[in-house]
Amino acid sequence: MDCLLKKELTVLPSICDNTARFSVPAVFSTFMDLASEHGQIIGVGNDVLEEKGLFWLTVKTKIKIHKRPSMMDKITASTWPEKPERIRCNRYYLLSNGEEHLIEGKSEWTIISPNNGKLHRIDEVYPTDIEHYEKRICEEPFSRLSDDFSNDEEICRYTVRSTDIDLGQHMNNAAYMRAIFGVFSCEELDKLNIKEAEILFKAPCFEGESLSVKIRRNEGYIDIGMLKEGGKAAAVARLTMGDTI
Repeated sequence: MDCLLKKELTVLPSICDNTARFSVPAVFSTFMDLASEHGQIIGVGNDVLEEKGLFWLTVKTKIKIHKRPSMMDKITASTWPEKPERIRCNRYYLLSNGEEHLIEGKSEWTIISPNNGKLHRIDEVYPTDIEHYEKRICEEPFSRLSDDFSNDEEICRYTVRSTDIDLGQHMNNAAYMRAIFGVFSCEELDKLNIKEAEILFKAPCFEGESLSVKIRRNEGYIDIGMLKEGGKAAAVARLTMGDTI
């Protein structure tokens, strides 16, 4: 079984930001959709796992931006999983124009049982006849993101809305990045000029929860925490500034 999904995409207005380019939150959504589509193709989709009482869980995702495509551009989207370890596996993503890499990404996944919260062995559900694609991109290791924001500035509060909720009845992974980017103005985002974005998911959030959004500014990057009542982190993100086009 070939373990590479490649498809053509049009950068439609619904996934663009105020600059008429592929928005950064939409990149995270698109990568999640690609992973779900490919999982279905290779026999480990959500429907298969649901029959076993299991659920795919994204632990962390990182993207690297070389050039954001513009509205109505025709691009190629690709995804492929690395050979899984016992409990965790990486999946890679690429948006490209011919041989030009536009945006690279990778995410770390695991499988969990919603009934007891325990991690499940991937090799017990993963197909054995896959020929893994050996290419690796976005090769830098995931950052070590601190979830202690006790001494940092709260920039706003965010209430989890019905439109944030996914089939697991908690806040959709893609909704976190939309919420994080929503705390900045268009002018601020232009000045940040983000070249990398990374998010670590720590604890589920549910409809109606009020999250404290805190920020820690560093040289060249900022860390943002979305914190539950009591200060426990739901998610921690890092936005790295640069000279992207």
